[in-house]
Amino acid sequence: MKNRFFAMIRWVIWIPLLSAGWLQAQWLTQTNQLKAGWNAVYLHVDASYAPISDVMASTPDIEEIWLWNPPVVGQQFIESPQVPTATGSRWTKWTSSLGSSSPLQKLIPNSAYYVKVKDSVSSLAWKLKGKPAPPSYAWTSVGLNFIGFPMAQQLSYERLFLAAPQLMQGTDLYISQGGAFGSSNPLKVFDLSRTVIRRGEAVWMRVDAGFNRYFGPFEISIANLRGVDFGTDLTQFSFRIRNVAPTTNVIRMTLHRSELPPTGQALIPSLPPLVVRGPLNGATAKYTSLSLEDYDASVNSSVGTGTVEWTLPPAGQPGADQEVVVGVKRSQITEEAGTVLAGILRLKDADGYLQVDLPVSATAQSTAGLWVGDARVTQVSQYLNTYATDGSGALRIGRRWTSTSVDTFTGGDVGDGLDLEGTFTYAVNVGEATSATVGNVLFKKSSDVPGYTQTIQYQSATWLQPDYGTTAADNALESVMKSIGYSGNPVKPTFQMTVEQGVRYKLQLLFGESGSVNPWRGFNVLLDGKVIVPNLIPGAYTQRQGPFTTQKNVIGVVLTHEFTASTNSIKVELDGAGATSTDILNRDPILNALTLERLDSSTLAPELVAVEGAYILQSSSQRMVGVPKPFSLRLIVHDDGTNTVLLQRVFVGTGAASNSIVTTKQTLLAAANLAAARRISAAHLPWTAANTPWTFTKDGFTSVATVNTPYDAVGSNPFLHQYHPDHDNLNAAFSAVLPKGNESYGITRTMRMTPAAVGDDFEAQTAGFKTRIGSYEETVVLEGAGLNSRTFKSAGTYGLTRISPITRLTQN
Repeated sequence: MKNRFFAMIRWVIWIPLLSAGWLQAQWLTQTNQLKAGWNAVYLHVDASYAPISDVMASTPDIEEIWLWNPPVVGQQFIESPQVPTATGSRWTKWTSSLGSSSPLQKLIPNSAYYVKVKDSVSSLAWKLKGKPAPPSYAWTSVGLNFIGFPMAQQLSYERLFLAAPQLMQGTDLYISQGGAFGSSNPLKVFDLSRTVIRRGEAVWMRVDAGFNRYFGPFEISIANLRGVDFGTDLTQFSFRIRNVAPTTNVIRMTLHRSELPPTGQALIPSLPPLVVRGPLNGATAKYTSLSLEDYDASVNSSVGTGTVEWTLPPAGQPGADQEVVVGVKRSQITEEAGTVLAGILRLKDADGYLQVDLPVSATAQSTAGLWVGDARVTQVSQYLNTYATDGSGALRIGRRWTSTSVDTFTGGDVGDGLDLEGTFTYAVNVGEATSATVGNVLFKKSSDVPGYTQTIQYQSATWLQPDYGTTAADNALESVMKSIGYSGNPVKPTFQMTVEQGVRYKLQLLFGESGSVNPWRGFNVLLDGKVIVPNLIPGAYTQRQGPFTTQKNVIGVVLTHEFTASTNSIKVELDGAGATSTDILNRDPILNALTLERLDSSTLAPELVAVEGAYILQSSSQRMVGVPKPFSLRLIVHDDGTNTVLLQRVFVGTGAASNSIVTTKQTLLAAANLAAARRISAAHLPWTAANTPWTFTKDGFTSVATVNTPYDAVGSNPFLHQYHPDHDNLNAAFSAVLPKGNESYGITRTMRMTPAAVGDDFEAQTAGFKTRIGSYEETVVLEGAGLNSRTFKSAGTYGLTRISPITRLTQN
């Protein structure tokens, strides 16, 4: 009774489940070799996409098709093979003469049919195109069953039943070999070794032992009768394979393209990008992923590219029943939303007995909508200076004033950061790539400069690709800065110049860092054996205003030192080995160019510090370091499919037209439904009444948003306290507004979100469409009086989850 109940359920739910799946489907042709008269056929494909009369319109030589409806209730069973008869309740027919008025209207899969071919046609290859269907068998333990086997090749019944010895004895088989019904049609089979069965043939079968579940050496258990259907939301789908043979069995799965659809059915653009869950990686505690590629027997080997296989122990042993988990890589689906990608998963045993075709499909989905998550900050930049101490540990104070500074420049014009006005004794292109005139200064090759010598190990003419601007001075400076001279640590590059004793000079050393891995190259700078700048890291200055990879080509670094010559020559040295900062990762000194300008005749005093009476700076660190405890910043991002914006707050609920909306204003929500609405806000972003979003721009794969908070923004600037006299931006008499930098600062925050590369493990391959993750970087510039500013940086990771698929952000 239990088996009859499941059989009844199967017939009750089959048609409704299929009717919803025919918008687009995979297509496969089943070829049935028929003879004149009556032929027993078992369909492994679903051809219910159209009425049977339309499907059969191209096969006029088939006159009748009778569907066998197995008994499903009561004590009804079949003792002997039946022939199609209109008086029996087990048959539903279609005939070419009745056409669309025939009782049988659809050709459904996993069903047995009798097909009548015209007597005038000796043989016919009936090619029926339909959707492959997972096996689903209804077996009655009493009486005969009219069934078929999903064979991969022609086999004898003896070979097929080798894995099921109980079927070798006590089994009644009746086959129909075509022709008129009579004493030899259907014909009882006595010799199982010589009688063959082919895919698509139906047979009458009864087992004395009762219930039979053997239809081949392995079986598939799948919950969805539509196959592996990911729909619009699923990323993983599982089914089970089970070895039912008494010996080890190897099951192989391949992915195949759909055939062209029948007339009137939608095209399938491509296969879905699939992976299969592999073994657990003990080192990472994550499942590996196995790629399923388009399988072509002429290209792919039987095992290897495009094939995944499982070795199953004999039936009943541990591991003989395994779960197969297939995933779709939605991050690789580029088709428009709503597009159905489909194919066929084909499973075979290594001996080629059984072939099971499972339809697989996935519908492309837009990732537009409302995404909410957090940035998790784990690193911040440091403003840490180390000062020299004496033997007792007390800080040392510089004895004399001198003028030494390190700053940046952005070109060769006035105001771009270099001093190129005056009388220049030397202007040298250390890399010797070319000579060029920048402003009023002619930079010469070192070999062309009298009184100047340099000792370096190497030169590079293409070290940098600077791009300072379009003026003549900018272009000339670019030709100078693209080359360098350098030496490998511990060798010190030296630069000697003949000078006038007692004359005051200004020395400029020009650096352009082009480290590809990190900018942390550093060294001491010495003049006549004395350190004028310890632990100089040019790259640290380059990246003050943005990422090093983009800043290195637009910002150079200049060391300026004023002194009075005490002899008739000077020597500049760059010492990597003597640098002491632990921030330095590369100690090979470099130099692009230098100038020496003649000033006046003041006396040179020993210089130890930049400002008289200041502590002696020994090292400085601007590296990113970890924070003791990560902190989170709420991120609210809306993506309409074209533009992406950052929001301070957003409302999700029912609009005035009773539709679901995502809006920037609470007033646009239906007042009656406010209790069910949701408000999401980011407290770290500046509040404004208009709640205007900040637009993300693209820098390669990175999304960049800039958030400006004016210094006088009441209610959003954290430095401004309207009722605090020291932070209200008002003078002592409360009669005038103070300028920026007196009591509060302007704030410019630049947030950069770079998507993470998809990992190799199974979860990462299949879960990317549900979440967005990556690296987060933020630069905060505090703007003080005049042009004064200070920059802070933080970094970490971010994660966003889509909470609404609504693509429109309602603002009015």
